Amino acid sequence: MKSYWIITLVLLFGLGSCVQKQSSGSGTVEKVEEKAEVAAENGGIPLDENLPGAAISLQKNFYVILDCSGSMAEDVCGGGDKSFYDKMRAAQWATTEFVAKVPKDVNLGLCLLTDGDVVEVVPLSTDRAAFLAAVQATGSGGGTPLGEAIVVATNKLAERYKLQLGYGEYRIIAITDGEATGMSIDRAGEYARKSGFPIYTIGFCMDADHSLRKYSTSYRTANSSIDLAKGLEETLGEADSFDPTTFGGK
Repeated sequence: MKSYWIITLVLLFGLGSCVQKQSSGSGTVEKVEEKAEVAAENGGIPLDENLPGAAISLQKNFYVILDCSGSMAEDVCGGGDKSFYDKMRAAQWATTEFVAKVPKDVNLGLCLLTDGDVVEVVPLSTDRAAFLAAVQATGSGGGTPLGEAIVVATNKLAERYKLQLGYGEYRIIAITDGEATGMSIDRAGEYARKSGFPIYTIGFCMDADHSLRKYSTSYRTANSSIDLAKGLEETLGEADSFDPTTFGGK
């Protein structure tokens, strides 16, 4: 029987160094909702064994969303953590620690929220050097298009899911320090859910009532750089097995 694990962690940090912009692949909110309904009606993401490059693979795929919002330039939890100058630097350190613990054969992808846009800087791959370089190039500024980023992450993992013919493990990895601007979390969260991708969230220097919480399989709060690193590490062991008849494609 086919089976796969899916986890979504939304790491929302601030990043200022950006490359090619990526759209949500939806164009409009209505199209996002339409795609979600189609996925739900099909029992998940439809598969095609004749898709070029498609082959059974158990490879794991972790997609990271990093928030580039201006609030990441603020003191860590109101100055409660003096280890780093601001939340951005704390996030850089915690993410670097996290990457060191991720098995080398796992594909990592990196998506940034910067100046109100969603930017993919590292497509899913095992290129750790590119991933870490992008993390270290982070800055902070602009809004938090978290909803759009969730759509991008869902679409990127769905592409990989199709190539692996429904096998493997899938996670969107990230942290948020604020509420979303742009597309509503309700619409984006439903899109991810109906596509079969649960969301795992870490709220950095936030309370527990973030709007994404109701769409998250797990929601943690982190009030220091150590908490953040520990929360990310703990997500590596949270791979739930899902029934392919519920989430799998045809």
